[in-house]
Amino acid sequence: LVVTSPDEPTVSVDDIEIAYYVGLYLHNRRIRSAISSLARNMVLVLGRFPRGRQLVLEAILEELRRRGYLPITLDLEGSSDLHLKVILLTLMGVSRFVIADLSGARDHRLELEAMAPSFSSAPVQPLLAHSDSDAVLMDNISSYPHFLNLYTYRDEEELMASLSTKVVDPLEEKVRELPKRRATDKG
Repeated sequence: LVVTSPDEPTVSVDDIEIAYYVGLYLHNRRIRSAISSLARNMVLVLGRFPRGRQLVLEAILEELRRRGYLPITLDLEGSSDLHLKVILLTLMGVSRFVIADLSGARDHRLELEAMAPSFSSAPVQPLLAHSDSDAVLMDNISSYPHFLNLYTYRDEEELMASLSTKVVDPLEEKVRELPKRRATDKG
């Protein structure tokens, strides 16, 4: 399927949905700008955020917005959907980085650990409330280069005070480091 007009260089794709997307991207400056902005600034925040943890989520989202990111939240509360892995991997594929608050979610920590080899597209910062003491489950994840060390926090105030320096800044450092590491691994 050719997505350019006869007076333009020929651009073709194999799929109608991709043709529509590429056509919009090539011919609509506002769409192109929006997609580029999304690709540079989208951040996935995942975790269990029941009523009592909404303040933590809102604080994380506010800090990310303040820094110019476009946060997407994936609330795992009550989630046992088989499509979770597909949704998670899709969102990770378009995210600059991932903040994974694993507090109160033993099963999701195990799931995250099982899926860790697939998470090579974006750096992941696992967080854990200090009151949730079974952090030993995270040991296997630290061997993956795109996972940062588990960051534990006492309460919302400590997390907010340290979010920039202990979570976002190290993630940005990892964003810059990963392409270099991939190039070294291939060479």
